[in-house]
Amino acid sequence: MQKLLEKLRSQGIPLGEYVDAKIFYGIKTGLNEAFVIDQETRNNLIAEDPNSARVIKSFLAGRDIKSFCQPQTDKFLILFKSGDTYSLFGKVEEGIGFTKMSEKYPAVMQYLEQFKNKARKRYDQGNYWWELRSCDYYSEFEKNKIIYPNICKQPEFTFDDSGQYTNQKCFIIPGGSNYLLGILNSKITFFLFKHILPMLRGGFYEPGYKYLKDFPIVDSNSIEIVEKVQQILLQKKENPAADTTSLEAEIDQLVYELYGLTEEEIGIVEGSVE
Repeated sequence: MQKLLEKLRSQGIPLGEYVDAKIFYGIKTGLNEAFVIDQETRNNLIAEDPNSARVIKSFLAGRDIKSFCQPQTDKFLILFKSGDTYSLFGKVEEGIGFTKMSEKYPAVMQYLEQFKNKARKRYDQGNYWWELRSCDYYSEFEKNKIIYPNICKQPEFTFDDSGQYTNQKCFIIPGGSNYLLGILNSKITFFLFKHILPMLRGGFYEPGYKYLKDFPIVDSNSIEIVEKVQQILLQKKENPAADTTSLEAEIDQLVYELYGLTEEEIGIVEGSVE
């Protein structure tokens, strides 16, 4: 088993290097009660003031992420980033800032005002209580990206091209390709899950950055893998319950070839992950 792990590592480069260390945690609000809203609340705020749509973002949780499936959610994030008020109105005192933000986003600010006291007590707020904490990579959520949950029983990587944000129960890999998605959802990755990641209660794994960054990725960008992943994504988009087992098995075979596995080594991988 150890020899096979060493062989896999020798065939690729660490994932962290492959993606230039761009693996990011989801957003922490410090007060979900205020900043995470449901579909009805979102609809009401936008109906009251259409400008509200600019600061309300689709907000995924770990449970929303399934292998190859278009992520869907009924939760939304009210997003005033740290520094947004400064960029609009300068470094004004809180009262003036609230008034000016209320003129620009009346429905959202009126909604948030009920949570003012709790929001002020957060240790991780922005420049004002209605802003979220500082984050250097907010813009990465708007890009095409691979998303995966921080706790799962098997690889659950998917692709998002709709600019959705995620909570802290997810990680994102901005700019991740269909090729990389195929590798990450393969049986080889599941094998690495089983032999590298910490095992949690109930048969769950925690693919945190500390471990996942060292997973070996063959730098190939195989056209065959890209095309098969695209087929799966299209089928899953049309029907999340679509059976793509045969396509996934074909991807596994292509991945085995990339890593130079022998029939015996393939048997070890498949026997380990079934």
